[in-house]
Amino acid sequence: MHSEKDTLPLNERPPEQVVSDAGKALRMKQNNLQPTGVQIGKLGTFLSDGISILKKFCEISSLKAAIQSEDRWLMATTDGFSVNEVRSIEQVLWHQRIGETILRAGQKSGYVGSFSTLVGEHYLDNFVIDVAILHYLWDAQKQVGTKVLYLPCETHTWLNTNNELFINQSFRGYLAPPGRVSLILSCCHCI
Repeated sequence: MHSEKDTLPLNERPPEQVVSDAGKALRMKQNNLQPTGVQIGKLGTFLSDGISILKKFCEISSLKAAIQSEDRWLMATTDGFSVNEVRSIEQVLWHQRIGETILRAGQKSGYVGSFSTLVGEHYLDNFVIDVAILHYLWDAQKQVGTKVLYLPCETHTWLNTNNELFINQSFRGYLAPPGRVSLILSCCHCI
């Protein structure tokens, strides 16, 4: 059996799904007996500690792939960014804590973790969308003077609750600005 000590010198790692299935198999009882190990192909039989280490190996592999993707994207600079902009993005991605706030607008915050999903245009999360739009609108309001009301991405979630009290409370924070509003914006694609 492979113990925690034996797992480290392995020359190969099983696929992530195999490791996940092995972990599930270890947690399943058969005839009121808890298995003590799981056989993974020709690699051997692994105890719970060995499976935990294999899971960490999978996480490291995924992290390596994400970093390589970020690096390729930063080096390509095909998105029209200047060298200084690319260096600023790199500084945020590689030298800030994942949970650190990098942009704030009102009650919304964009974190390094959210920002890193933008690399290679993987996807935009609701916080990135809301913070970016709010900053854009604030700049536009300063320059043009138009009053715009922006309803955040979670507006659709609020409405889907069908809870009138909750909906009223949620909207109150956004309907507070005094004066006439000339434009109301809301994301249609956020669910």
